[in-house]
Amino acid sequence: MATKVLIVEDDPDTRSNLCDILHMDGYHADTATTAADAIDRVDETEYALIIIDWHLPDMTAGELLPQLRSRAPDATILIATGSSDLQHAIEAMQHGASDYIVKPICPELLLGSMQRAMKLQSAQQRAIQSERLAAVGTAVAAVAHESRSLLQRIRARVDLIRLMHENDADLLSDLSAIEDASSQLQSHFEELREFSAPIVLNKSPRRLHDLVHRVWDHLQCAGGRPDAQLCVTDNDVQCKVDPVRIGQVLRNLFENAIAACEGEPRVEVDWSICQVNDEETVRITVRDNGPGFSEEERVAAFEPFFTTKGHGTGLGLPICRRIVEAHGGSIDVEDGEGIGGVITIALPGPIRSSACHTVACAVRTDD
Repeated sequence: MATKVLIVEDDPDTRSNLCDILHMDGYHADTATTAADAIDRVDETEYALIIIDWHLPDMTAGELLPQLRSRAPDATILIATGSSDLQHAIEAMQHGASDYIVKPICPELLLGSMQRAMKLQSAQQRAIQSERLAAVGTAVAAVAHESRSLLQRIRARVDLIRLMHENDADLLSDLSAIEDASSQLQSHFEELREFSAPIVLNKSPRRLHDLVHRVWDHLQCAGGRPDAQLCVTDNDVQCKVDPVRIGQVLRNLFENAIAACEGEPRVEVDWSICQVNDEETVRITVRDNGPGFSEEERVAAFEPFFTTKGHGTGLGLPICRRIVEAHGGSIDVEDGEGIGGVITIALPGPIRSSACHTVACAVRTDD
C-alpha cells in the first residue's frame, strides 16, 4: 500500500512538481492550497507525511504546525519554502517539523529528507511504545503469576471432584465447562504477557518454503480444519529470521484466515523480492478466500484489543506486528472487501533466493 503524503502548497507549479516527484517514487500524494484546506484533509485522512509551504494564503506554516500536530501526532512534517530564513527553520523545528527544505526542490534531497525523517519518527514512536509496554508488562506479569496459581487450584479441585463423581454425567459436563473457561482465561493472560514483554530474537537462515509448510502441518496436527487447503509458490527464498517468532506470525495469520472462511478454506502464500528505499526486501503475501477486510477492520486491525470475534483479546495481530517490526520489517492489511483477506509482510532482504517468478501453486491438504 502506497504511503500517503499531503502537500500543502498554493503555487500550482511547485505543487505539480512535488506530486510528480512523489508519484514517481511510489507515494500517494494529496494536495491542499490553504491551511484550512489542509486541516480538513487531515481530519478526513491519515497521512504518514505532510509537506508544507511556509507562506500560505491564510496563515504561515508556523501557525499551522501546532494544529496539524494535534490532529496528526504520528505524521512526519517537512517545511518546503523559498525562504532560507534561519528563524523560520528554528520556529518550524520548535513546532514539530522534522526538516526544512529550501526551494527550488531537488528531488534527491527531498526524498532523502523524507526517508530520514520518517525513519526517525518511527524510531521515536517505537521507543515511546516500548516504555509504555514495559510498564504494562510489569503489572501484567504480576497479575498473570497470581492468576496462574489460582487457576491451578481450580483445576486441582476440578480433577478431585471428577474422580469423586465419575458417574455423574451432568456434573462432569459442568466440570468440563469450568475447565475450558479456566484454560481460556490462562490463554488470555499469556497473550497479555507476551504482548507487553520485550521481543528477543534468535535469528538464523531459514527457507520460507520449509517454514510455511512446517507451521501449516503443526496447525493441522493441533486440530485444524481437515478441509483447509494451503497453496504455496514453488520458488524459494532464504531469510535470516527467528523461526519460532515468524512461525508464530504465520500461525496467527493462518488461524485467522481459516476462521474467516465460511466454506472450504483456501490459504495462498507467495513471496517476491523487491526494492524498498534502495534495499532488497522479501514481500510475503498471505491471502484467503474469505470475505476480506472492511475499511474499519483494515484501519484498526493492529490496534490492541480490537477484535471482530466473539472471544479473544484482540492481541494476535498486534503481537504479529511487534514481531515483524523487531525483525526490521513491516506488516500491512491490504485494501478491499469481498475479495478475500490479504496481509503482506515485508522482511529485510534475502540471503539467497531462486529466480523470483510467478509459478503455479502447489495445493497441500492435511493427510
